Amino acid sequence: MTAKHLSEAVSDVVSTKVSAKPHEEKIAEALKEVVFTGDSPVFDQPLIILAFVNRSGSNLLAEHLRQVPGIGGFQESLNWDTVTRQSALLKLESFQDYLHSVVSRRGEELGFGVKASGEQIAMLARWNIFAMFPAVKIIHIRREDLLAQAVSLHFALQTGQWTSQQSVKRSGTDPIEYDFQSLLSKFDAIVKSNELIDRVCSASGFPRRTVIYEQLVSEPEKVLADLGSFLNLPPDFTLPKKETVLQKQTSPEKTEITNQFRADLAQWLF
Repeated sequence: MTAKHLSEAVSDVVSTKVSAKPHEEKIAEALKEVVFTGDSPVFDQPLIILAFVNRSGSNLLAEHLRQVPGIGGFQESLNWDTVTRQSALLKLESFQDYLHSVVSRRGEELGFGVKASGEQIAMLARWNIFAMFPAVKIIHIRREDLLAQAVSLHFALQTGQWTSQQSVKRSGTDPIEYDFQSLLSKFDAIVKSNELIDRVCSASGFPRRTVIYEQLVSEPEKVLADLGSFLNLPPDFTLPKKETVLQKQTSPEKTEITNQFRADLAQWLF
């Protein structure tokens, strides 16, 4: 089955099940044309989708993958504000033109990556974007400890620090507020977002590989070697040796809130 036929198949499945989110709605409002109507791919390199949920470790994995010669991208290029801002700046009128401005043809012959949520993958399917590429592969990064992920999201939203390279946007003397219901809501949202990625990926039929964040942190060479095989990298491919800039974010305060949430969740469930 071709990428175009797979695109049509997943579009049929998700069109009535995944509602249009702000990304899709606002991009469609800003551009005159969003659906690709061509019969053959317009890009030479495969599309690699890094499917993620907030605080799943996607930035760390993206940094690893960008070190691989012949692979590029892995930015959040599908966010509506990025698309509309760049399209206005470059005077672009279609989503296809926007993708041409993002996807480089030089030095990225092994694949171009983009980060995407489940809703954004469904958006690409509805707009027949998969048919623009000769092949599509999906890497889904997720965390085993969803409770810790919910706490990490809780901290990021309150501090404005989404990576270790960003500074905290609130006073260091202000304590992080503990709110069980808020954390429980974030926990449930993470579970549902991962389930949506599972459904959309299953509907697409594209090759998919799941990466566990905890394994990426503890055994990066093993995880990257497996991805090298999945992405059909050349036999002489060597793993990146450069240390990543991003580091795991931890603190005594985060550990304390994580332990408190774990205890309260157990009491609530059992």
